[in-house]
Amino acid sequence: MKQLGKILLTWMPMDVKLGGTYHKWRSFLQKAERWPPEMIKVWQAQRLRKIVRHAWNHCEGYRELYRKAGLTPADIQDVDD
Repeated sequence: MKQLGKILLTWMPMDVKLGGTYHKWRSFLQKAERWPPEMIKVWQAQRLRKIVRHAWNHCEGYRELYRKAGLTPADIQDVDD
């Protein structure tokens, strides 16, 4: 039975095998690779702010690090901060 599963997986298209998240990210990356540098910087800043907010809200260790540095998520706006 394991062998049959392996055979079926080899014939399955990658987006089916890996699920909808794979297809979503693949599509995004295909578009993003043609973005001008300024658009990439804007996207990076948005993602950074989202990650920093998540760390602040969900990870006590990061929240403490930010506090010790005198920072809040609002202080970090782009990759240069």
